[in-house]
Amino acid sequence: LRDVHTPGMTTIAQVSEFLKVRPDRMIKTLVYRSGEQVIVGLVRGDHEINESKLARAAGVETVELADEGTIRKLTGAEVGFAGPVRLSAEKMIVDVDVLAIADGVTGANKTSYHLVGVVPGRDFAVDTDRVADIRNVAQGDQCPKCSGELAFERAIEVGHVFKLGTKYSTAIG
Repeated sequence: LRDVHTPGMTTIAQVSEFLKVRPDRMIKTLVYRSGEQVIVGLVRGDHEINESKLARAAGVETVELADEGTIRKLTGAEVGFAGPVRLSAEKMIVDVDVLAIADGVTGANKTSYHLVGVVPGRDFAVDTDRVADIRNVAQGDQCPKCSGELAFERAIEVGHVFKLGTKYSTAIG
């Protein structure tokens, strides 16, 4: 585990290119708020957090990305350098795919630095009650119902069903 100087590099793409590591070896750390509560979500660098899944896993109604002040207060660093190592968050939800990273890269909670050689469970605590599927599905993911791969296709909505009971049918007779 070591610090690497990454001046001005705040995105997965920038850090990945600079350090010559694939985005799937990076641990993306995003800070959210739900009311006064701070919630941290961890996903692989090539994945995106699904905020509805994150809120459900955290046991809250909704989440929204935290402002820069909250991130600075929590991490001690500017936006783009957050990471789970030595981070004291009320709730840290870890996506299941993060656990498979054996030699990862993440923010060092220090402006202009990232950590390399990060191992979940060794370098930061992983509460098994806080491990969940919190990411969006992606093209090529395994289908949850068969052994095939998911594929995305463009489509249009032909109809939509709402569970409204008899509210409108009663109102219009």
